[in-house]
Amino acid sequence: MAAPYTAVVYFHGMGNQRRYEEVSRLIDALDRYSPHQGMDNLDAIGTLSNIKTRTEAGRGNQKEDVTFVRTIHKYRPDESATSPEDNASPIKRQTVRFYEAYWAPLTAEGVPARQVLTWLAAQVLTPVATIRSPWRYRARLRRAALQRYWHRVRDAQSSPYPDGDLLKMLRAYDAFERPDARAGYLEGTFREFLDFLEKTNTKRPKTTERLIRLARQWRRYYLQIEFTNLLVLISLALLLVIGLLGLLAFAAGLLQLLNVAWVQQLFGDLLPDPTAGHMGSLIILLAGLTGLTRFLRTYLGDVQFWTTYEETNVKYDKRKRILALATSLLRHVLEDEACRRVVVVAHSLGTPIAQDALLAIGRYNRTRNLEAAAQGPIPIAKLDHLITLGSPIDKVHYFFESMQGAYHRHIRVLDEVRGDVGTVPFAHNRKPHIHWINIWDQGDPVSGALHTPSNKKWVNLRVDNLHVTNWFFPSPGASHSGYFNHQKVMALLHAVIFHQAHSFSTVPRGSKNEPLYDTAMVGPGRFSKVTRAYRGVLLLIPWQVLIVGLMYLLDYDAWGWYAGTGVLGASVLAVMVGLSINAARGHAAPLP
Repeated sequence: MAAPYTAVVYFHGMGNQRRYEEVSRLIDALDRYSPHQGMDNLDAIGTLSNIKTRTEAGRGNQKEDVTFVRTIHKYRPDESATSPEDNASPIKRQTVRFYEAYWAPLTAEGVPARQVLTWLAAQVLTPVATIRSPWRYRARLRRAALQRYWHRVRDAQSSPYPDGDLLKMLRAYDAFERPDARAGYLEGTFREFLDFLEKTNTKRPKTTERLIRLARQWRRYYLQIEFTNLLVLISLALLLVIGLLGLLAFAAGLLQLLNVAWVQQLFGDLLPDPTAGHMGSLIILLAGLTGLTRFLRTYLGDVQFWTTYEETNVKYDKRKRILALATSLLRHVLEDEACRRVVVVAHSLGTPIAQDALLAIGRYNRTRNLEAAAQGPIPIAKLDHLITLGSPIDKVHYFFESMQGAYHRHIRVLDEVRGDVGTVPFAHNRKPHIHWINIWDQGDPVSGALHTPSNKKWVNLRVDNLHVTNWFFPSPGASHSGYFNHQKVMALLHAVIFHQAHSFSTVPRGSKNEPLYDTAMVGPGRFSKVTRAYRGVLLLIPWQVLIVGLMYLLDYDAWGWYAGTGVLGASVLAVMVGLSINAARGHAAPLP
């Protein structure tokens, strides 16, 4: 029998990733964080050695052989012991295996660029749809906004509400959707919800007053989020239109340059016809030269495949195959008797895949062992942590999972079948089991704090959100991939993987022998005001370009046009200065 080991299962993000490339990046980052002191000077952090690649036969429904990377972690638990002569703390060794859930081949052909553009255009008005929908509908989004507002206020230590008010509000909102409440409040509006709160808490007027005040602030905060989302989406759409117009102008100039005699003689049949009917094809051609087509086909195409939840859509088969691959690998690892503990690490689009794979395994166990799903048939009790980096899970739910239906039971069935962090394997008997730590960066447009996975009834069953700053100024691509070079992130991952830090299974207990889960939490982290201001500048640039362009076309007063151009120039200059500072200073918290 193999030696006992800890397993790390890594889910890579979107794009044409190469096999073992992303998991190797994770191992390299952990190896860089571990000091290479040699056996004579080990400390509590330790060092990695004997990093070797191994292959084993598949187990269960994993038919193919599985390759993993094995390493030996050596450390001395007592930091004061720094030499072999100090026998107070002997050297310890543990085996850790790294597996990769490699799903890139399943989306290799991508999606046509035009189809992705059409799909993206349909998402622009999502905020309008959510604002117009009755307060009863899109319940997970509403609850996520409440959780976000609550923790924002609590983290600022300025909450006027007792701890129990959040639970009361969540339960009241859940009750507002039940059949008896639907019969009495047919439209499900926010005004009806306030009336429902008042009539169901008649015996406690002070509590009712607080809940109504909290509900109003909740709705105000929700509308603020939606209007911000609308502004961001319209700005991005405007930026895309400006980019296409720029390509159109470039195409017109290119056609004029190509209109010379010897080019016409040699390549006349191959040149595009400069008519309006062929201009769209030319734009797509030029976009491909700049890399836009590749980005649409591969990166956003992956998102479209994974977020196809309609089972009658042909793209759903891709999603189903990706999920089957992920669950098969997790089962392969969990069912190995030598495996003692499992840490799941995921980046970018790999995070919703990892979440759904874990929930799928939980449903498998509940179906076959309803009374004790945590005990089997798949030994999911080994799952200890889920670490997500740059996760778009809340955005995925916002655009693609959120829906409203004519039948109240339909949405409830979907939510209960899917599950959240209050269901197996994330929790057992209403107590958290998997510590889900979500690491995000305001400068990373893909990421965000995660609140949609939170349980709708129990406030302690939630995601632990930790904010970090990868770059001094937001740089979308660099910020999204910068977690693996962040010293604090790697320190956390190293502690979790090699020392089982921040585990719910090892938290201290209180006076009544109750687990003190809050002691394991690591969030919320620190936020940068510079990042917020810089994001605002980036968001306003497309509007400034539009205004300056309209001034030019309408032959606006010269001084007004100069003023608009000056403001636009200042914004562009600020962006260039930020990029220059990033290039000069590098990562905000680099690994050594």
